[in-house]
Amino acid sequence: MKNTIFLVVFISFAISAMSQNIAKFRTQEIPIKLLDYNGNWGEWGDWEKSSFLIIHNLDDERITIYGGHLE
Repeated sequence: MKNTIFLVVFISFAISAMSQNIAKFRTQEIPIKLLDYNGNWGEWGDWEKSSFLIIHNLDDERITIYGGHLE
């Protein structure tokens, strides 16, 4: 009986996880490239430690980046 309940709970979580088309990532290091006032891109900077949350929503085709500041 316990195995059956566990199997039902596991399958329900697996189905709900598969129905969401969202991928979450956490950055560890990023380089920065700045855009100046004339619209020209500068050179890539050095890799700096960071901790940003990146959410890729496949349904909306949207990438959202949450984070504070570079460390």
